[in-house]
Amino acid sequence: MPFLNSGVNTFNSLRSGFRLSVGPEYSLQEKDHLFFMLLEYEFNISKEHFYVNPDLKLSESDLLIVHRIIRKLNSGIPIQYILGWTDFDGLRLKVDHRVLIPRPETEELVNLITTHELNRPARILDVGTGSGCIALALKKKFPEAIVSAIDESMGAIEVASFNAKNTGFEIDLIRRNVLIKDWTIGLHHTEIVVSNPPYILEQEKNVLQKQVIDNEPHIALFAPNEQPLIFFEQIGIGSLEVLSDKGRLYFECHENHAKEVAEMLQKMGYSSVEVYVDFRGKNRFVRAVKN
Repeated sequence: MPFLNSGVNTFNSLRSGFRLSVGPEYSLQEKDHLFFMLLEYEFNISKEHFYVNPDLKLSESDLLIVHRIIRKLNSGIPIQYILGWTDFDGLRLKVDHRVLIPRPETEELVNLITTHELNRPARILDVGTGSGCIALALKKKFPEAIVSAIDESMGAIEVASFNAKNTGFEIDLIRRNVLIKDWTIGLHHTEIVVSNPPYILEQEKNVLQKQVIDNEPHIALFAPNEQPLIFFEQIGIGSLEVLSDKGRLYFECHENHAKEVAEMLQKMGYSSVEVYVDFRGKNRFVRAVKN
């Protein structure tokens, strides 16, 4: 590791060594983003504090920590799994190999909901909660709402439960497989159903980053090639049962299938079905209203 043998003893010189030591698959901008994540999560030093105090000294044990993190980064493990945490819409959440790393698009989904739900919903259901990021962010924005979240994976339920306790936001967690008939049995009527279900086709594995394929749970990523909309279909059907009159359904979708999801929901009887683009201008979200 170059910087360990170059007299590095300040965070400023560490930044230069970090840039040299992390592999070329990361751009300089990405390396700096990773570096400041490392500072904040491992050393509790913000970017602002770094710029005010660039010559803060490191101990030898600090350098060894950074050495181990760089080695894992260069082996293809995402920084969020290495550090064990990520930030999502102002919340610090635990993440590990049992759950997906929340993406910026999913923060946009939360913001889309808060933009439309001006009357403050009383009940919200998050389907396929993973780390609990959507459910907890919505509970933060709508503190008086009763928020429930379901997931098939017991590991995901455990991670979401930890995050609920750690953030102090109470959500009801239920283990349920939406591909099994009658998955809605026992669920309360709700004003909002939201879901970011698996939507990447299995045939697209070869276009994904290797670190995604090798580390993130495939059960939360992939839909079968022959049934690309199976999760949207089953959630859409079930939501007709659990949504109250004029209840709203929100989806995050594959950019190539968002319009198909919208058409499918219209055929199911939903009204006011709309497709929204993400920050890259790609069709990403669908909103529909139960008649």
